[in-house]
Parts: sequence; structure tokens; C-alpha cells
Amino acid sequence: HGYLHRSTGGFNRDEVETLLEKIRSGEIDRLNKRANKRETSGTLLPDTAHTKICNRLCSIDLEPAEIIWFTAIALFRLHGLTEDKPVSQLAELHPSDFINPAAYKLLSERFNELSMDTQAADFIDSARLIDAIELPKLKPSDTDIAGIIYQALCRRGSRSAAGSFYTSPKLTETLIDSALQKLPEEPRKHTFIDPCCGSGQFILSFIKAGGSPGKAIGIDSDAAAAFTAGVNILLQCPDYDSAPMIFTADSLLSELPEAAGKIGPFDLAVTNPPWGAATAGMRKALAERYPAVSSSESFSFFISRCLELVKPEGVISLVLPESVTNVNRHKDIRQHILEQSRISRIDDRGRAFSNVFTPVVTMELIKSDANKKSSPDADSGKNCFNINMSAEDTAIIDSIYNLPHTSLEGRAEWALGIVTGNNARFISDRQTEGFEPIIRGSDIAPGQITGPSSFIRFEPEQFQQSAPEWKYRTAEKLVYRFISKHLKFAVDPDGLLTLNSANIIIPGEELIKSGWGAEQLAALFNSDIYNFIFRKKFNSLKVLRGHLEQLPLPVLSKSRAHDDASLGLSDRQIAHIKNSL
Repeated sequence: HGYLHRSTGGFNRDEVETLLEKIRSGEIDRLNKRANKRETSGTLLPDTAHTKICNRLCSIDLEPAEIIWFTAIALFRLHGLTEDKPVSQLAELHPSDFINPAAYKLLSERFNELSMDTQAADFIDSARLIDAIELPKLKPSDTDIAGIIYQALCRRGSRSAAGSFYTSPKLTETLIDSALQKLPEEPRKHTFIDPCCGSGQFILSFIKAGGSPGKAIGIDSDAAAAFTAGVNILLQCPDYDSAPMIFTADSLLSELPEAAGKIGPFDLAVTNPPWGAATAGMRKALAERYPAVSSSESFSFFISRCLELVKPEGVISLVLPESVTNVNRHKDIRQHILEQSRISRIDDRGRAFSNVFTPVVTMELIKSDANKKSSPDADSGKNCFNINMSAEDTAIIDSIYNLPHTSLEGRAEWALGIVTGNNARFISDRQTEGFEPIIRGSDIAPGQITGPSSFIRFEPEQFQQSAPEWKYRTAEKLVYRFISKHLKFAVDPDGLLTLNSANIIIPGEELIKSGWGAEQLAALFNSDIYNFIFRKKFNSLKVLRGHLEQLPLPVLSKSRAHDDASLGLSDRQIAHIKNSL
């Protein structure tokens, strides 16, 4: 695909590092799909007993939705919602066999949607197979088992386009508990909605926390998932004899079902929306419906929808990819969030889904008027949300920015390294006639150039990217590693060329006169303090010009010169910085 070019001794390290950054940032569409829950299969089953049951169910030659229907009967029997009869008899749907009328209603409505024939041989055989799987070995406390089974069945063959993933009860309970703490009244008085509810895990956690099942709305475009959510609710609330408020609908483009509309607007909206671009057929309609979202990102549409569904001071909590906090593509939804809500908290959840490589965050919002102050966990500078700074981190960085300072912005020349477009032709690992040394990013260590390890035939008119030659040939210029999570700067006194993994800064006259020449800048940026600022503020594997131009360059008096390397920080703060790196 052109991302890596083999050379003597293997692949080039800088190209590998660049590819890793593109994977992380989502610049490569094919690789980005690996972080897209729509097209990824993950580990869904929390223990061995569930795995064995799911494997046996998956062996039945029926559609997943039909297997779930039969399984629901077995689960209802296990939890005392039906008479103690075989599934094959209960599947005939005699109302007298059902202790809970809501279970009968749910099964009957789904049966009609599936158009099954109770007299068909495969129908009877399937019911008998479900009986033989020994579901009664499950514990009655396994109230999420219907969702686990459904998701396992969806993995058989191709994945559902909607991409539902098992969200652990621990995470759903954490988000629900946190959201309820922001509301003034007891949980049973609050109204709740999950606009893409899947198998209903957030609804179950809401009910477990004291919420009323009659005030909990779930919507999903997948009829089988919505049915499963209804099953799960009745399993958790076997004495609840009203139909669960679960609806099959497109919650983004459709109006709320009438029953749900009577309950809303809602106190709480908690959900794990799909990630990835909306389907091509829906983009035009979604763009017209949600003008604040320009990215066509599915989760952004759901964030916008949740902001509509909750009442003022209502709470929204979402499971999202970390990229929502800082990637340029998502600046549209960040701006919309800042205009429509205040951020209560953002938490780093790491890799919350198996085989989904993107780090996960959870974001809690409170719907409010624009311009209200957000949590200190959110930094809206450059329209990014900073999830990496603690209160102490913020205090340290603020104290440095509060010093009189200047910056590189408008006070330096910049140059990108060379992109040849054909490294096999122009780059060599040996210096031969017509080739001269060139600095790679991997040649740059803090305060020194360890190479060069490569050589180039300099024909700039043939290159894909090349800065004016004088910028490369300037002596006493700064070179720095572009793909790096650390700041690595060195002074090049010899006017060497650089490849695209190594960029250039040439301090202007104003900076030099104020005491910030190349040597001084290299020492500052290589310091622990400035690596701390870089990591906490930007958390990037790319050292971008925009990052460096935001770093403060303290105004130095003649008496201070460069003696005060601590920038006025206490020993405790310096220790905190070192422990953070």
C-alpha cells in the first residue's frame, strides 16, 4: 500500500513510526476500520459457562433472531415468568402458560414479526434443542445472559452492520451511578433514555440503581436487539407486568415513539453509540437533520441527538473513542458540546473492548446554556478536551504560563524534511559519489545528532517535498524528531539536509536577541519540564508546529540569564514532573 519501503536491512524505522502514528490517528481509512466497532468482532462472553451455552446455541441451524426467541422462553421459565413446562410447549404461546403477562405479550409480538410456523418440523425440533441445552444451569442472577447470547449469535457469520458490543456491567453501573449523583431527586423519579440501547445494559443498570422500568426508554434500529433488551428487563424485574418501553426505530431520523414522547424530555441519556462514518445512504439526511455535525461520524450524531432528548440540566453519559477529545476531524462535535453543555467529567477507560484497538473514554455532560465553565478535566484551548491533566498538573503548567514569556510563533523560520517520493532511488545507507549525509528523526537524540545513518542524492526538483535549500544549509539551526511522544531537539552546526521525520526551526533575530538561540531552545525543549508540558497538553505522537508555537519561552533578564532551570517550581513540583515522565 506504499506505507513502507524495504531497504537494506529491513524496513525503515521512521516510516514504521509514521505508519504507527497514522494508525493511531485514523488517517489511514483501511486501518481505521479496525478501531470501528461497526466492523470488528470482539470478545463478548464474560465466563466459561456462558461460552459453552453460546457455542451450543450457535450450532442450531436457525437465524440468530429465532434462536433468541426460543432462548427467551427458556430464560423466562428459569426466572419464574412461565409455568414449568418444556420450551416446546411454552412456544405454542398459550396465555395460561405465562405467569407474567408482559412476557407473553413480548414473545407474541416478536413471534408475529418473525413469521414462524408453530406446526413446522424445524420449529418443534428447535424448541426441543433449546430444552436439551440445559439453560437451567444458569443462575437466576444472570440477568444479562440474553444480551450475551444475542451478541454471540451475531458473530456467527458476518457481523451486524450496527456493530453491537458487550459493555461490561461494571462500566455501565459506574456511568449510571455517576450520572444519578448529578441529579437532585431519588432515582425512581427520574426519566431515562438510551437511543441505541442494544441489549439494554444501561437500562438494566439504571433499574438496578433504583430507576423505574416504566420510566426507562430504549430504542434500537435492530429489532432483535430491541427484543433482547425487553427480555433482559423482564428477567431483571420478573414482577413487572407491563410491557418494557423498548422500541425498534431509527432514533436519529425518526420522531420518538408516542409512548416515549409522553415521558420526555429526559433526565438522563446514557449510551454506547456506534463508532465510524454513517452509511453513505444516510449521510445527506443526517447532515440536514444535524447541521452541527460535518464529519458524518455516527457517534457525533448520537451526541447531538442526546443533547436534544434531555431537559435543561439533564445528564448525558457516553462511551466514545479517545479521538473525540483531540482529533481535528471531531472538532465539530467538540464545538457543539461546548455550546450546548458543560463537561462534568471525562475518564480514560483504556482499551475497553477486546479487539477494538482505539483507546476509549467516557464523557459525562450536563445540558446547559453555552459559555458555562466546564470541568478542569476539559481544556477547550484549540477546541480540544484535555483528559491527561490532574489538578496538580494544571497548577504546575499554569504557573509556568503565568511567567512573562514569548513564543516561537512569528519569531522563527520553519522547514519540513524532504520527502523524496522514491527512497530506493535517492536514499542509501552508504556514502558514495553524489550522495551526502541526511538527518533522519531516528538520528536525533536530546542534545545530539547520533548519525547521520543515511545519505541522499540531492535533486530537489525531483522530490515530492523539499523546503528552500537555504533552510537546510543554515548553520546553527534546530532539528527535532517529528514522530515522537517526547521532545528531542539538537543543534545542527553543519547545515545538513533532513528527511521528513526530522524538521527544522531557525530562530529569528528577535528570539536570538532575547536570549533564545538554537542552543538555548534545544536545552529548554529537551528538559523534563517542557517534556511534561508537551505530554500533558498535547498527548501526541507527532511534534507539530502548532504545539511548539504554544510553548512559553520565559522572558529572561540579564540577572537570571539561563540559571533558573526550575522556572520557580518547588522541589515537590519538580519531583511530580519527574514521576510523571
